[in-house]
Amino acid sequence: GKNLGKGSALRTGFGVATGEAIIIQDADLEYSPDDWPKMLAELEKSSDISAVFGSREMNPERKGYWHYVLGVRFLAFLINFLFKSNLTDPYTCYKLFRAELIKGILLESNGFEIEAEMTVKILKQGGKIKEVPINYYPRKFSEGKKIRVKDGLVGIWTIIRYWLK
Repeated sequence: GKNLGKGSALRTGFGVATGEAIIIQDADLEYSPDDWPKMLAELEKSSDISAVFGSREMNPERKGYWHYVLGVRFLAFLINFLFKSNLTDPYTCYKLFRAELIKGILLESNGFEIEAEMTVKILKQGGKIKEVPINYYPRKFSEGKKIRVKDGLVGIWTIIRYWLK
C-alpha cells in the first residue's frame, strides 16, 4: 500500500496499542533499544511525568550532521521560548508516553511534523516531559536518511500553528 507518512503510522499504532506506556521505535535503529529501560525507569519515578524523551543533545558524544544539530537546536529554542519549557531535544524520535495521555491527544499531522505536534500538544496541556541521554547512530544519506530543510520549515510552521490554536 501507499506510505501515508510517519504521523499516519503513529496514529494507527497508538490506536491499537495496549498497555500503560507506549514507546516509538523507528525501524532504522538510529536509536538503540538498549535505552528503553532507562526511559521507562524515569517514567515510573513519578505519576506527574507525562512523557520521557530520549535526548541526543544530553549525550556528550552527540553525533549527527552539523546542519541537523543546528536545526534541532533552533527548533528546541522555538518550543522552549513559546511554551516556557526547557527541552534539549524536542524533535527526538525516541519518545515514551503514558498511553492514556497520547491516546487522549487529537493528532492531525501525517508526516514527520508529528514529532513537533506531539511535543507541543503535551506542553500546551500542561504535561511534564523529562529527558534522559540516549545513544544515537545517525544514518548517512546513502543509507536512506530522508530529512531535508523542508522538514525543518514544516516543523517551524507546525510549532507556531499549534501554539496559536
